Amino acid sequence: MKNSDKIFLFGIILLGLNFLYRLIDAGKWLVYFPLDITNDLSAYVSLLYFFDIYGYLANVPNWYNGFILFNTYPPGWVFFTYPIYKLVNDVILASYISMILMYILGAIGIYLICKEVGIASRIKQVLFFLLVFASPMLVGAILKQGRLPSLLGLVLVVYVLYISLYFKERQIDWKIISLSLLFGMLLISHQAESILAGIFILGLILIKENNDRIKIILALVLGLILSLFWVIPFIKSIMSTDFLSIGFANWVLDFKNYFWSNTAAEVTSIGLFILFYLYYKQNGSMKELLFYLPLLVINFLFASRLVAFIPIIKYVYPDPYQDFFMLFAVLFLLRIDAEKLSGKIRKLVFVMFVLFVIAGVSYNIVKTPYNLEYTQLEYDFLDILDYVDGRYLIVSSERFTTSYSRAYYAYSAINNNKYTAFGWGDMYKERDYILYSKREIEKYTNNKDCSVFYDAFSYLNVTEVITTGDDCSYMVDSCGLVEKNSKGRVCLLQITEESL
Repeated sequence: MKNSDKIFLFGIILLGLNFLYRLIDAGKWLVYFPLDITNDLSAYVSLLYFFDIYGYLANVPNWYNGFILFNTYPPGWVFFTYPIYKLVNDVILASYISMILMYILGAIGIYLICKEVGIASRIKQVLFFLLVFASPMLVGAILKQGRLPSLLGLVLVVYVLYISLYFKERQIDWKIISLSLLFGMLLISHQAESILAGIFILGLILIKENNDRIKIILALVLGLILSLFWVIPFIKSIMSTDFLSIGFANWVLDFKNYFWSNTAAEVTSIGLFILFYLYYKQNGSMKELLFYLPLLVINFLFASRLVAFIPIIKYVYPDPYQDFFMLFAVLFLLRIDAEKLSGKIRKLVFVMFVLFVIAGVSYNIVKTPYNLEYTQLEYDFLDILDYVDGRYLIVSSERFTTSYSRAYYAYSAINNNKYTAFGWGDMYKERDYILYSKREIEKYTNNKDCSVFYDAFSYLNVTEVITTGDDCSYMVDSCGLVEKNSKGRVCLLQITEESL
């Protein structure tokens, strides 16, 4: 073992233990359907369930008075997980197994990259995987929030990087078809990673001769053609739904609400520049610079926050940038020959590495929530859902701290086949419908205006309301709703002809 490798053992132990603990903690998904406010998993497992029940691009009646499945969200992760679901017949278990498989595929991809670029040290190979797939921000995004489609996107990016490195020093041959398949899968798996990977591939095109450039471009075109069965409906849908109004890249400008994710991404972005400089000093050539030039450009645009104003890439939110830059930052870090660095620079790099690992794991311990068990509120909510017969909405002036309405909409669709006028994914529905629904619901939650139950709810086909606490008696006494059932602090109310 090289002396320069020994310092990496510290990172492996700390990141590995943190990753393993969070992986076990995520096992709570198997016992407690994710209802807490820091979770996206409930949305994704719903898509898996809807695909099984209704089919591809079918109308789903359970949410938003009906929406078209996969009209604005890519189906790749659902396609990947669906065979597992058919075997285990449980959306949460299938999702957990899917996550483990993606980590395994990611580890294989990292090994292939290491083999291609000559990183033979097992310590460096393990560290490469942990820094990319068990980074503190990704731990929060995957093992807490459950953003499994994003994980699939990152896995595919790893393989795109491998293919690019493979052909970097070789002529383009028939094996370039693998890039077609990977790019096609990326396009139907996660838009953000598709955009970033597409920009990076430009570097491979830059370093090749014309014949090879044509082959690469044709491979990308073939990948696009393979994905057109989803891309064409997607383009049609985003013009009428709420998708384009969601300012994803504006999050990079919002350090108030996205302080930690933006800070982590900015640190990674700056670190990428520094590590590339050190790597380039040892391996410098015009070919090397051109190969990574698109990466450096997008990194500059992110660091300067200009990405928020550029078409197409302005729809990439900060987290994929963080994961994308981390992949390359680690690649450069582990390809730097520490013995060739001056003593001061070597010590500085190792100190920054140690500080990064300690700060990242500390962030997970202090700031990243753990997966929660249910409180009595969640049990009461789940009990009351059994009594819902019509189309319902959750409307309450109370702010919940342990769960939220969208997760219940997901649970009730999967486990009770219930129908609601809202759902988990505003981008799926027409913009006017979403704006109208939110505006009308806020009339009550902000001002306790009872008119919403007569005018808006008639339009939204809502016949039942679930609420909590003092709102139960207020809606009955002041708004004329009729109590149907109650459990603890949660009640189910009806909008009847008499109340209207």
